[in-house]
Amino acid sequence: MSDEKPLPKWLIPGLALFKLFIHLLTNTNYSFHRDEYLYLTEGLQPAWGYLEIPPLTAFIASIIQFLGGSLFITRLFPALIGGAMVWLIGKLVQALGGKTWAVVIACAALIISPAFLRTHTLFQPVSFNQFNWFLVGYLLVRLVQSQQGRYWYYLGIMAGIGMLTKYSIAFYLLSLFVALLISRHRSWFGTRYPYLALLIALVIASPNLLWQYTNGFPLFRHMEELRETQLVNVSTIEFVLNQFLMNFSASIVWIGGLIYLLRHRAASDFRFLGWAYLFTFGLLVFMSGKPYYLLGAYPILFVFGGLAMTQWIRRESRQMVLAGTLVFFNLTSIPMGLPVFPLESMKKYCTFVSNYMGMGQLLVWEDGKSRPLPQDYADMVGWEEMARRVGKFYNSLTPEQQKDCLIWGGSYGHAGAMQHYREKYQLPDNIYSLSSSFVLWANPQADFKTQILVSDERFDSSEWYHQVDLVDSVRNADARDPGYIYYRTDPKVDVKERWKQSIREVKAGYGIE
Repeated sequence: MSDEKPLPKWLIPGLALFKLFIHLLTNTNYSFHRDEYLYLTEGLQPAWGYLEIPPLTAFIASIIQFLGGSLFITRLFPALIGGAMVWLIGKLVQALGGKTWAVVIACAALIISPAFLRTHTLFQPVSFNQFNWFLVGYLLVRLVQSQQGRYWYYLGIMAGIGMLTKYSIAFYLLSLFVALLISRHRSWFGTRYPYLALLIALVIASPNLLWQYTNGFPLFRHMEELRETQLVNVSTIEFVLNQFLMNFSASIVWIGGLIYLLRHRAASDFRFLGWAYLFTFGLLVFMSGKPYYLLGAYPILFVFGGLAMTQWIRRESRQMVLAGTLVFFNLTSIPMGLPVFPLESMKKYCTFVSNYMGMGQLLVWEDGKSRPLPQDYADMVGWEEMARRVGKFYNSLTPEQQKDCLIWGGSYGHAGAMQHYREKYQLPDNIYSLSSSFVLWANPQADFKTQILVSDERFDSSEWYHQVDLVDSVRNADARDPGYIYYRTDPKVDVKERWKQSIREVKAGYGIE
């Protein structure tokens, strides 16, 4: 007997609130992530572009800074995005005729997916980017259902906002264009609507495109750096395997949704969404993209997966068993996405899942090496300790020594953390880095004779200084970065001129004058 009961009014908002609640309950269990320090600093430096991302995340970061910049407030935003995504998944399933258990299965797939648990915990562009991908798919479904041209305008708006969020949405948009072109819906390209949508998207994205143009398109250099340092370590096998590991048992739902879209007669109007997924998959494999780049394509598959499961499994009792089974089997993988365990327990858990559950691939970092913790977890450890130790040493200097000292973060994580805790640990304004967008804000006229340098590398000498003293480091062994703190004195060269030269060279590498 199929489920023909009316959908309970509380079901969709209840599932969305549950998703929000689990993040509000856990999002302060670990400290800020390395990348979060960068984005929060960008929120203090409003611009139409940055070296690694478009401006939307920084705009949200400026709101977070206005609200106080606490860990809870920072991570409230991705949690809200997660709740909104669950709500929209449920509403779309309902609009497509799905009943109670179709909604539950589709929404539960997103709620229990380890990958989406993590992206809705951390304040990073990926959560907003994935939401944009889903909204594009959502609007296309509504377009097909209604055959109203106005949905193209909404698509143009969303595509433009997506380009202001993360450029990777271009892969999905291109794939959707090709998929629509070979579908029965290609007749739309004989109307004005798609071209007006394109114009709307370009107008919305134009401030960032202009920023890229006037700054020599640093995006291309950033992509080249990614290929050289990170993407080179991504294999096709790793990319494919992670599509299943990232979602774990929820993979059954997206696989069902993909099969349903490609094979089932009832989904023929939306078949282009299945092809768009496959085209995007192929593009990212060809480009050696990171596995998580494809995550934005899964929520729309969850929608059709919920419909598929209840089409193939007609009895309500069996649909209920399926939903319970999905949740049960994903319980063991939830700590990979949601920070529910303290670090020591998390390390033991990671050892267990690696040895006995075949999930060791999730412990491989971007350098291709396996570690005791997932990279994102290690990236949430040690940064405040580093800033505190820098502050302690800096404040041990005499006022004359402080006046002549420049603080240099070897990475954006070092500089971002010191900037975030600057007032708390009585650090000065002159905290700089030549890493990522920090090079845009580095003062070439900085007046200094000595340096406090924070780096993840060990070295005993310098081309700039005769005296290099390792004065402290991060003591937490679980931290990704050792945070070596050096005090460099007795210049060999004109350090102010060398500083100007270094800024020019790094900017030139990005094509920035």
